[in-house]
Amino acid sequence: ELLYFKVMDININDLFGIFFDLTPQESHALQWALFSGYYNVPRYVHLEDIAEKVGLSKSAFAETLRKAENKIITKWEKEHMFLNGVFSRNNISNS
Repeated sequence: ELLYFKVMDININDLFGIFFDLTPQESHALQWALFSGYYNVPRYVHLEDIAEKVGLSKSAFAETLRKAENKIITKWEKEHMFLNGVFSRNNISNS
């Protein structure tokens, strides 16, 4: 028996930002980079082009994007125990 049912409109982009603990600016920068083709090989767009579209300097956009990428990679690393213990940060930094 169903006593309570609530329908919510969920934006997948909001969940992505929440899951990776991204600020709205980081999430926005990452989405612009992704959908503009910045991560494609070959790259379809350069950082300067995206930064101009969003109204930021190249360095400000690059820093925001790096922060977002760092959060995503760090979360992935923690959840995958850095390739299941094959590598460790200590082994890499001491090489």
